[in-house]
Amino acid sequence: MRTHTHIPTVHRQNHSKSLALALSLPLLTALLVIGGCAGPTVREAPATLEPFTPLTRADIQAEKIDPIVILIRRTNPSVTPENVTMRAGTSVRPGSSAIISFAGSEFKIDDYSGAVEHYLERALLAAGLQPKDRSKFEEKIRGLKYGSASGTSNLGEAVSVVTERLSKQFAAGEITEQEFIAKAKEARERASGVSANKGDFQNVKNLVYDLSELIGAAKDGVERADYILQVTKRDDHGTFRGKPLNIENRPEVLAAIGKNPGLRIGDRKSRDIPKTIQTPWMYARVNAKLFSVETGSIDWAGEYSVESPAVLDDGATITIPLRRTATNEKRITDVLNAYNNRVSALEREAVSARTALENAYSSRANQKIIAAAESRWKQTHNNYEKARRQIPSELDEPWEFDYLVGDPILRPDFLQKNNLPESVKRTLSDSEQLELKREVDDHVKALYARVTRDLMKSINIK
Repeated sequence: MRTHTHIPTVHRQNHSKSLALALSLPLLTALLVIGGCAGPTVREAPATLEPFTPLTRADIQAEKIDPIVILIRRTNPSVTPENVTMRAGTSVRPGSSAIISFAGSEFKIDDYSGAVEHYLERALLAAGLQPKDRSKFEEKIRGLKYGSASGTSNLGEAVSVVTERLSKQFAAGEITEQEFIAKAKEARERASGVSANKGDFQNVKNLVYDLSELIGAAKDGVERADYILQVTKRDDHGTFRGKPLNIENRPEVLAAIGKNPGLRIGDRKSRDIPKTIQTPWMYARVNAKLFSVETGSIDWAGEYSVESPAVLDDGATITIPLRRTATNEKRITDVLNAYNNRVSALEREAVSARTALENAYSSRANQKIIAAAESRWKQTHNNYEKARRQIPSELDEPWEFDYLVGDPILRPDFLQKNNLPESVKRTLSDSEQLELKREVDDHVKALYARVTRDLMKSINIK
């Protein structure tokens, strides 16, 4: 019996596969080695390049800055014992009559004289006194000196007034009988000589009557008065040089100093804020005395003045213009510009190196080219990042300023309006000039209304 050896089919198949695998491994290895010579097919992308934003100083201020605006609120001054004096132990009876008289070498007659008299009359009434029409008493004096304009009326009354006064003086032993006769004769002769003095009468309105004459006219006759209020001085014009206004502690000034480094109070003209400034507003001043007609003594005397803020409902403003220049601005700007230019140039180099490296990767360049591109990219990227982080200290350096401090500007400025140069006036129309004059006139009259009211209220009336 013959014995056969059986080899299963499956074993043959496995053997064929093992052989094929054994033959293919060297080829695959060779292909991999050959393929490796062309470089890797996938590379990492270069690092991201953070874009550069140039540095600037956002806090650079304009040369012209906010001015200092000081608000002067309406004031409410009052008469003090230093302004007036009442004769000790005296008082004025309520309802007493008074004549207003203007006299003295320092008293001036101008467009405001009538307004001052009007406000004095109102002030006397408000104080409880009775102002009397001065013209009636002036007529008496003119009758005594010259008679009337026609040379007839008031002559008899004038002689009677003189005779009555002389009789009282004779009875009191103040004059002798011979003096009484001589003075009475003189009065009759003066009255009868009116026709020879008509030329003198043309200047009657310009006469400044002697106080004793006015007292005599108020003391004798039908029309009498208890007091004569004599105004000897009045002033409202010229450049007012009152007490300087201290502004160094004003909140508006302190706020400006706080907002502007280097701005300070000092004595450098046009560079520092002054400690004080002149008050270029208007004022009104009145000097007056109250004479008793009965005794001829001064029962009250006073001098008082008020300034513009006392009559300005909305107050006034003083504006101090300011300009400034940063003394270190050019140096700081130059440093920042140099930094920006340097970093921008390094950024461009890094961008160029990154682009070259990406091109080397995408074109499957040989390893030597890729290595050079990678080295250049790394170097330029490091240079750029290092320079970008070296921020100049000048970016945060405080500004140093020089300041130009302008002259104070007052609003409303009635004094300036009242003293406009002729060259400026010629540029204004007639209506504009009239409006300016009206504004000044109204302000001056308001000042006189206030000063006369306050002054007359200080008279002791009881």
